[in-house]
Amino acid sequence: DSIFVADGYRRSGIGEELLKQGIRWLDRNGARKKIVAVAAGNEAAIPFYEAFGFVPRMTVLQLIDEKKL
Repeated sequence: DSIFVADGYRRSGIGEELLKQGIRWLDRNGARKKIVAVAAGNEAAIPFYEAFGFVPRMTVLQLIDEKKL
């Protein structure tokens, strides 16, 4: 799902704890792969995930037809 920590609570360890708990849950439930998507414009979050061992593996580009929304 998603992890979001409000500005006033960032750098307090909340995001780290949420991610640790999420990884533990995935491990307990047999997940072999863990994939994190970082939205365009949020590249500052990449070092956070890299600290947990995540590495960039691909870039996904998306084309949205605004007329069909």
